[in-house]
Amino acid sequence: MRGMWVVALVMVTLMALGAQEHPGKPAEHPGKPVEHPGKPAAKITAEDIRKGIQAYITKDTQLKGGYFLIWDSQTKRPRVLQLVKVHDKLNKLTASDYERLFKTKAPTAEVYFACCDFREVGTKATLDLDFFMQATPAGLEPFRIVIHKENGKPRLQYPPTK
Repeated sequence: MRGMWVVALVMVTLMALGAQEHPGKPAEHPGKPVEHPGKPAAKITAEDIRKGIQAYITKDTQLKGGYFLIWDSQTKRPRVLQLVKVHDKLNKLTASDYERLFKTKAPTAEVYFACCDFREVGTKATLDLDFFMQATPAGLEPFRIVIHKENGKPRLQYPPTK
């Protein structure tokens, strides 16, 4: 009896592996696959970036007891922060400026980022963090977060805007 079940299972598996979606018919999606033809995606706006950053910070702080944490590579310690403000202005770097600044390949031809003001919990320190955003299947998400200023003093000097 057990042998019959094994044979049946092997046969069903082989049939499933050899089966086509629509036997005898041409492929349903021949050539280059197009999942959703139509209009190209809309251009990312400053409001999209701002909302994406706000959503990311909200989700992250909910997971971390109401605080935003970032590793400070200069002081070699984590910083425990609370958001003060997400700036409205959208900033842009060319890929070459991004690559010169961070010594790594830019993910796109133009890299968009926005500034956020934070205060450090338990101190009087203020930090200006820059969130570099990119589109993902889950929406806009940061791919790099940089401490740009501490107490108004720049740590990172961006190239002049053109």
